[in-house]
Amino acid sequence: MNSLNQEKDATIMMVTHDAFAASYCKRVLFNIAKKNVEKNLKVYFLYFFSIVFTVCIYYSFKSLQYNPSIDSVLLGSGNVSTAFNAASVVIALFSVLFIYYSNNFFIKKRKKEIGLYALLGIKK
Repeated sequence: MNSLNQEKDATIMMVTHDAFAASYCKRVLFNIAKKNVEKNLKVYFLYFFSIVFTVCIYYSFKSLQYNPSIDSVLLGSGNVSTAFNAASVVIALFSVLFIYYSNNFFIKKRKKEIGLYALLGIKK
């Protein structure tokens, strides 16, 4: 079965009550999952990097906003403080939209992989 799978690049569906054959199938499923992760490593990296980058930008802005030295300068100016708060809302909105877009892009790239797992009966 293994040679047929590799030669024809075909998926083989097997129903059995034999414990040995079932354990072999678990190894095959693990190998399929491993191969998919290795093949999509670039997509995983881009997704992870985009999420981390977005959180870092938002955290950097918030740390600037609440920095004691900047806070002491802003106490006298209400307009600048309002501008900081408005910019914080805009950055938060952009971050949410960017993370939503990143999630959709990631799921779109993994759609075939998720379909294969569903076909093979993997629930989670």
